[in-house]
Amino acid sequence: MNKQTSVLAYLSAKNCSNQWAFFLQALGKELNEAMPAQDVRVLMRQIGLRAGAEMPLSDCNTVKDIQAAANRYWSEFNWGWVELTEQSSSLELRHFCAPLLQAFGAQAQSWSPAFLEGVYQQWLSSLGAGQALQVRQQSELDPEHSFIDFRLSL
Repeated sequence: MNKQTSVLAYLSAKNCSNQWAFFLQALGKELNEAMPAQDVRVLMRQIGLRAGAEMPLSDCNTVKDIQAAANRYWSEFNWGWVELTEQSSSLELRHFCAPLLQAFGAQAQSWSPAFLEGVYQQWLSSLGAGQALQVRQQSELDPEHSFIDFRLSL
């Protein structure tokens, strides 16, 4: 692990409060035992959609505005930050230092990023992306990488 990766891993670990970590780790284990991973993923995406609706983005006219508005929430909640990049046929989202592994444990790697997928879907849909464009996870949640990639596209 290089120094930058170590720093990001450390910061990510600090983003999950000890007050909640023990509860969320137990919840993650129970979810894994009670439901198939794909069902938990669907549930987490739905929770993300609800969370996104409860914290709407305001007055966003540009991608830069969307990034700034999203990062105000992520900063307030100690959930890292997002960088948005426009491509010719998509919008790329890279979320750094989300406390998902620290909150739910390694067994949640396949389903916990769906929460962010849902939040971003709700935000971008409410800003005019519509339902045809979908946010989808593009990279794995991994302790070695303190970011998760998403893409908004058809």
